[in-house]
Amino acid sequence: MLSCLRYVAALLCLFSALPLAAAEIAGERFNPQTQMAGQPLQLNGVGVRSRLGFKVYVAALYLAEPIRQTSELAPRASRRLEIRLLRDLSADTFLEALRKGLQDNTPSNRQEVLRDRVQQLEQVISTLGSVKKGGVILFDYSIESGTRLTVDGKQQGGLIPGEDFANALFHIWLGDKPVDSDLKRGLLGLR
Repeated sequence: MLSCLRYVAALLCLFSALPLAAAEIAGERFNPQTQMAGQPLQLNGVGVRSRLGFKVYVAALYLAEPIRQTSELAPRASRRLEIRLLRDLSADTFLEALRKGLQDNTPSNRQEVLRDRVQQLEQVISTLGSVKKGGVILFDYSIESGTRLTVDGKQQGGLIPGEDFANALFHIWLGDKPVDSDLKRGLLGLR
Protein backbone atom coordinates (compact mmCIF):
# COMPACT_ATOMS: atom_id res chain seq x y z
CA MET A 1 0.00 0.00 0.00
CA LEU A 2 2.80 2.42 0.90
CA SER A 3 4.60 1.77 -2.39
CA CYS A 4 1.34 2.43 -4.28
CA LEU A 5 0.97 5.79 -2.51
CA ARG A 6 4.57 6.68 -3.36
CA TYR A 7 3.90 5.80 -7.00
CA VAL A 8 0.80 8.01 -7.11
CA ALA A 9 2.67 10.86 -5.39
CA ALA A 10 5.53 10.55 -7.91
CA LEU A 11 3.06 10.68 -10.82
CA LEU A 12 1.37 13.77 -9.38
CA CYS A 13 4.75 15.51 -9.02
CA LEU A 14 5.67 14.58 -12.57
CA PHE A 15 2.41 15.86 -14.06
CA SER A 16 2.42 19.06 -11.99
CA ALA A 17 5.82 19.95 -13.49
CA LEU A 18 4.60 19.60 -17.09
CA PRO A 19 3.53 22.71 -18.97
CA LEU A 20 -0.17 23.17 -19.59
CA ALA A 21 -1.88 22.51 -22.88
CA ALA A 22 -4.05 25.27 -24.31
CA ALA A 23 -6.45 26.55 -21.70
CA GLU A 24 -9.88 28.14 -21.89
CA ILE A 25 -11.43 30.20 -19.14
CA ALA A 26 -14.44 32.55 -19.17
CA GLY A 27 -14.69 32.04 -22.93
CA GLU A 28 -11.06 33.08 -23.57
CA ARG A 29 -8.61 30.58 -25.04
CA PHE A 30 -4.89 30.82 -24.25
CA ASN A 31 -2.23 29.12 -26.33
CA PRO A 32 0.07 26.61 -24.63
CA GLN A 33 3.11 28.59 -25.82
CA THR A 34 4.02 32.12 -26.79
CA GLN A 35 7.13 33.87 -28.05
CA MET A 36 8.72 36.82 -26.34
CA ALA A 37 11.81 38.36 -27.94
CA GLY A 38 12.42 35.09 -29.77
CA GLN A 39 12.25 33.01 -26.59
CA PRO A 40 9.52 30.40 -26.17
CA LEU A 41 7.46 30.67 -23.00
CA GLN A 42 5.09 27.99 -21.72
CA LEU A 43 1.63 28.58 -20.31
CA ASN A 44 1.95 28.16 -16.56
CA GLY A 45 -1.65 28.85 -15.54
CA VAL A 46 -4.78 30.93 -16.10
CA GLY A 47 -7.30 32.56 -13.82
CA VAL A 48 -10.11 35.07 -13.47
CA ARG A 49 -9.94 38.36 -11.57
CA SER A 50 -13.27 39.01 -9.91
CA ARG A 51 -14.28 42.08 -7.98
CA LEU A 52 -17.57 42.57 -6.14
CA GLY A 53 -18.94 39.47 -7.84
CA PHE A 54 -18.11 40.63 -11.37
CA LYS A 55 -15.50 39.08 -13.64
CA VAL A 56 -13.09 41.89 -14.55
CA TYR A 57 -10.46 40.07 -16.59
CA VAL A 58 -8.83 36.75 -17.30
CA ALA A 59 -5.08 36.37 -17.11
CA ALA A 60 -2.41 33.91 -18.16
CA LEU A 61 1.13 33.53 -16.86
CA TYR A 62 3.79 32.40 -19.32
CA LEU A 63 7.23 31.26 -18.13
CA ALA A 64 10.28 29.43 -19.45
CA GLU A 65 9.83 26.72 -16.80
CA PRO A 66 6.59 25.82 -15.00
CA ILE A 67 6.19 26.67 -11.31
CA ARG A 68 3.58 25.90 -8.66
CA GLN A 69 4.81 28.30 -5.96
CA THR A 70 5.87 31.92 -6.26
CA SER A 71 9.16 31.07 -4.55
CA GLU A 72 10.02 28.85 -7.55
CA LEU A 73 9.98 31.81 -9.94
CA ALA A 74 13.51 31.99 -11.33
CA PRO A 75 14.87 35.44 -10.48
CA ARG A 76 16.31 36.29 -13.90
CA ALA A 77 13.74 34.38 -15.94
CA SER A 78 11.69 35.97 -18.70
CA ARG A 79 7.96 36.08 -18.07
CA ARG A 80 4.69 37.39 -19.45
CA LEU A 81 1.41 38.21 -17.79
CA GLU A 82 -1.36 38.43 -20.39
CA ILE A 83 -4.56 40.13 -19.28
CA ARG A 84 -7.75 40.06 -21.37
CA LEU A 85 -10.45 42.42 -20.24
CA LEU A 86 -14.00 41.17 -19.75
CA ARG A 87 -15.26 44.72 -19.12
CA ASP A 88 -14.01 48.26 -19.68
CA LEU A 89 -11.18 49.26 -17.35
CA SER A 90 -10.43 52.91 -16.57
CA ALA A 91 -6.88 54.09 -15.97
CA ASP A 92 -7.92 55.25 -12.47
CA THR A 93 -9.19 51.79 -11.50
CA PHE A 94 -6.09 50.16 -12.98
CA LEU A 95 -3.80 52.56 -11.08
CA GLU A 96 -5.67 52.04 -7.81
CA ALA A 97 -5.23 48.27 -8.07
CA LEU A 98 -1.58 48.63 -9.09
CA ARG A 99 -0.76 50.90 -6.15
CA LYS A 100 -2.56 48.69 -3.63
CA GLY A 101 -0.91 45.54 -5.01
CA LEU A 102 2.56 47.07 -4.85
CA GLN A 103 1.97 48.44 -1.35
CA ASP A 104 0.65 45.10 -0.07
CA ASN A 105 3.42 42.97 -1.58
CA THR A 106 6.54 45.15 -1.47
CA PRO A 107 8.43 45.92 1.75
CA SER A 108 8.42 49.66 2.51
CA ASN A 109 12.20 49.99 2.11
CA ARG A 110 11.91 48.50 -1.41
CA GLN A 111 9.01 50.81 -2.30
CA GLU A 112 11.32 53.81 -1.90
CA VAL A 113 13.93 52.25 -4.22
CA LEU A 114 11.25 51.53 -6.84
CA ARG A 115 9.45 54.89 -6.59
CA ASP A 116 10.75 56.52 -9.82
CA ARG A 117 10.07 53.41 -11.91
CA VAL A 118 6.61 52.93 -10.40
CA GLN A 119 5.86 56.57 -11.23
CA GLN A 120 7.06 55.93 -14.79
CA LEU A 121 4.56 53.07 -15.14
CA GLU A 122 1.79 55.10 -13.46
CA GLN A 123 2.34 57.98 -15.89
CA VAL A 124 2.03 55.64 -18.88
CA ILE A 125 -1.13 54.02 -17.51
CA SER A 126 -2.72 57.39 -16.73
CA THR A 127 -2.37 58.42 -20.40
CA LEU A 128 -4.36 55.37 -21.54
CA GLY A 129 -7.68 56.78 -20.38
CA SER A 130 -9.37 53.39 -20.47
CA VAL A 131 -8.97 50.01 -22.08
CA LYS A 132 -12.17 48.62 -23.55
CA LYS A 133 -13.73 45.20 -23.03
CA GLY A 134 -11.81 42.72 -25.21
CA GLY A 135 -8.58 44.68 -24.81
CA VAL A 136 -5.32 42.82 -24.18
CA ILE A 137 -2.67 44.05 -21.75
CA LEU A 138 0.78 42.43 -21.65
CA PHE A 139 3.41 42.83 -18.98
CA ASP A 140 6.62 41.34 -20.41
CA TYR A 141 9.90 41.06 -18.56
CA SER A 142 13.29 39.96 -19.82
CA ILE A 143 16.64 40.54 -18.13
CA GLU A 144 18.02 42.02 -21.36
CA SER A 145 15.41 44.74 -21.82
CA GLY A 146 13.42 45.16 -18.60
CA THR A 147 9.64 45.44 -18.29
CA ARG A 148 7.45 46.37 -21.25
CA LEU A 149 3.76 47.32 -21.15
CA THR A 150 1.80 46.57 -24.32
CA VAL A 151 -1.88 47.38 -24.80
CA ASP A 152 -3.73 45.96 -27.80
CA GLY A 153 -0.49 45.21 -29.60
CA LYS A 154 1.09 48.65 -29.09
CA GLN A 155 3.96 49.27 -26.68
CA GLN A 156 3.08 51.94 -24.13
CA GLY A 157 5.92 54.10 -22.85
CA GLY A 158 9.51 53.03 -22.60
CA LEU A 159 11.11 49.98 -21.08
CA ILE A 160 11.37 49.99 -17.31
CA PRO A 161 14.70 48.58 -16.13
CA GLY A 162 15.40 46.31 -13.22
CA GLU A 163 14.64 42.82 -12.10
CA ASP A 164 13.57 44.25 -8.74
CA PHE A 165 10.86 46.28 -10.46
CA ALA A 166 9.61 43.27 -12.46
CA ASN A 167 9.51 41.11 -9.33
CA ALA A 168 7.50 43.75 -7.45
CA LEU A 169 5.11 44.13 -10.39
CA PHE A 170 4.48 40.39 -10.82
CA HIS A 171 4.00 40.01 -7.05
CA ILE A 172 0.83 42.10 -7.39
CA TRP A 173 -0.69 38.85 -8.75
CA LEU A 174 1.67 36.26 -7.24
CA GLY A 175 2.72 37.74 -3.88
CA ASP A 176 1.69 36.88 -0.33
CA LYS A 177 -1.25 39.34 -0.57
CA PRO A 178 -2.26 39.02 -4.22
CA VAL A 179 -4.93 41.18 -5.82
CA ASP A 180 -7.07 38.01 -6.01
CA SER A 181 -6.11 34.74 -4.30
CA ASP A 182 -8.18 32.58 -6.69
CA LEU A 183 -6.46 34.27 -9.63
CA LYS A 184 -3.06 33.59 -8.04
CA ARG A 185 -3.89 29.87 -7.68
CA GLY A 186 -4.95 29.81 -11.32
CA LEU A 187 -1.78 31.52 -12.53
CA LEU A 188 0.29 29.02 -10.55
CA GLY A 189 -1.58 26.17 -12.25
CA LEU A 190 -3.22 25.01 -9.03
CA ARG A 191 -6.83 25.13 -10.30
